[in-house]
Amino acid sequence: MEMNSTIRAIIADDESRGRDTLAELIRKHCPALEVQAQTDSADSTLSAIRRLQPDVVFLDILMPGGSGFKVVETVAERSFDVIFVTAYEHYALRAIKAAAVDYLLKPILVEDLLAAIDRLTGNRKRDGAALPSLPSSGEALALRTSRRLSLPTAQGYRFIDISDLMRCLGRSNYTEFHLLGGTRILVSRTLAEFERSLVGHNFMRVHKAHLVNLHYVREYHKGRGGIIIMADGAEVEISTRRRDLFLQRIHTM
Repeated sequence: MEMNSTIRAIIADDESRGRDTLAELIRKHCPALEVQAQTDSADSTLSAIRRLQPDVVFLDILMPGGSGFKVVETVAERSFDVIFVTAYEHYALRAIKAAAVDYLLKPILVEDLLAAIDRLTGNRKRDGAALPSLPSSGEALALRTSRRLSLPTAQGYRFIDISDLMRCLGRSNYTEFHLLGGTRILVSRTLAEFERSLVGHNFMRVHKAHLVNLHYVREYHKGRGGIIIMADGAEVEISTRRRDLFLQRIHTM
């Protein structure tokens, strides 16, 4: 990717409502991204890619003229990242095999979009691209490159090693941190505020209320979404929309 302070994006979806909804989410929550174009078919998407040379394409899977997978396969030398966006869960593994950055299910959740953008910026950093300055999600957040996390307390801050953190549980406007040894810390901040700092450290949001360190997953029990057993014996529910991605990530560790 060429050096640029802005991440240039194309939204490809044959439904105008889907394009507009995603564009609005990006406008509100992802100021580092600039939507250059919206397209509604495989052909118009390929044309826009060749003309605009984007950094990322938010790509629907089922579109007129060919699937999103066909778009990816048609581009001989891909210089952009892909985030698939679809209403169909069963394409997740194929999307991962296509080297997609992420796979977003409709209706798109803000926390899923933010996690995808974090993975995208992580890819760009490894590729040597210049990254824009992202706004802080709060003074309690550590930098993604840090191995420590600062948690606000009534007295000031408590600093923890991220490697000691097994899981986070969201409780409305609070987040409960579960550390090795059974230590629990309750912080008056939402789970979403901490997620952006932790996804780069092998954490994954497996449920709207659960952010887990994949290193401490010990078992997976089948079910509609499934249940995972953590190193401390805790049972954590997985949502159906995140199950396939969780299984793929845990099998490739």
